Amino acid sequence: MTLSKTEARQSLAALLAALPMAIAILAATYSLAEFAV
Repeated sequence: MTLSKTEARQSLAALLAALPMAIAILAATYSLAEFAV
């Protein structure tokens, strides 16, 4: 299975878009855990 340039660029953009959201979720979970303890 080969990826075209546009497909690779789209997947990269999706990855970059998902990264800050994942960090935000991690930070929220961490702050909640710190608050609970």
